[in-house]
Amino acid sequence: MSPRMNEMNDIRFIDTSQVPRTYIQSLEQCVYRLQDSSSKLQNTLFNLKSNSRDFSRIKKLLDCQRVYELVTEPEIRDTQSSLAVQIEPRINVLLSKAEEMLQELIIRENELQEEVDKREMELDAEMKKSSQLEFKENGNHLSQVNRKKQQKTINTKKELTELKKKMKRMEKDVEALEKEYEQKEEELKLQKQKVMAERKPSAIKSPKKSPSKKNTGIILEKMEEQIKDLDNLIYVKTIFLNDKQRALNETQYEFDNISGEGIKKKKYQNQPEFFKRALKQIETKFYAQDDDINEFEALCGFYLKSLNIDHFKILQDISKYQGLRVNCVVNMKKLCKFLFPIDNLGSTVARIVEILLDSDNQEIYINKLGLEFPPEQNHLHRLQTAITLLNKFGVTEIVCEEELRDGQNENKMILRLMVDN
Repeated sequence: MSPRMNEMNDIRFIDTSQVPRTYIQSLEQCVYRLQDSSSKLQNTLFNLKSNSRDFSRIKKLLDCQRVYELVTEPEIRDTQSSLAVQIEPRINVLLSKAEEMLQELIIRENELQEEVDKREMELDAEMKKSSQLEFKENGNHLSQVNRKKQQKTINTKKELTELKKKMKRMEKDVEALEKEYEQKEEELKLQKQKVMAERKPSAIKSPKKSPSKKNTGIILEKMEEQIKDLDNLIYVKTIFLNDKQRALNETQYEFDNISGEGIKKKKYQNQPEFFKRALKQIETKFYAQDDDINEFEALCGFYLKSLNIDHFKILQDISKYQGLRVNCVVNMKKLCKFLFPIDNLGSTVARIVEILLDSDNQEIYINKLGLEFPPEQNHLHRLQTAITLLNKFGVTEIVCEEELRDGQNENKMILRLMVDN
């Protein structure tokens, strides 16, 4: 045997206790590294298997020959320059056409603006004519309104007479009920006297209990209930009659204040509440429905409906006249701007007239106009020239008013509107 083999055999049978510790640690590290390398080999084998499954398809794809051509930057620049040379004249032609079309559109816009100005002039003229016609029609409309008011007063007077007739009928009914009540009361008194006479023991008869004592007691109880019912009925009828009389007096007082021209300023808004309250009282106090109550309720309902209809018509007329007023103010502003287009003079004139129309007495102190038109901005609104123009045309006038202040008279200038609404 060789000396190397002898040494190996000697190493095998060496006692581990005699081997140094560093040698064992190095052997353990080698084992760990071998295990790690084996696990990595297994992973690589698994990946190779999974990736090599698709080799057949990839082989077929690789069999197809494809030719790829590469383009250099100078070739790209040459093509860009050639395209620019070809496209530039076409772009110039399109730009020239666009400029020509813009010029045509500008010309068309000017023509349309001229037509609009002409139409506005025609509309202003037509608005003047229509305003004159409206002033004429307003006079006729006022006469129609007065006629309608007279018809309403006649109808209300007729309704008042009908209410009076119904009140008289109800008074007669109450008197008849009172007579019936008195008659029944007398009959009940007579029946009570008879019953009391029967209940008294006579000297001839024995003092035994009469067998009809229970029946007489029942009869007396029924009679007392009837008397109570009659008392309640008369009480309710009297209250109803008093309410009717009060309502009649109120309506009579209000109709006495009606003049030939129409109803004066009177608080008629409380009448619907009064009728509603009266109906509620009638419903709570009466146990059963009655013809007079139904008639009164129908009359009150008709009266309330007529009030609502008149109120709605008045609101419609008010909104209509407000709309006409707004349109007239707008047209007046347009006309002023058209007549005085220089230095905002037209807008200043229109604003002054609008302020005077909105004021209570169609007048305003001139110093208050300074709030709307500040003196330091006179070069923009030309207030003095606008006032002189309005006075010249007779639209307004300037009035002096004296006012005491600190024991001295102080004059104040008032601008007043001369044109009626």
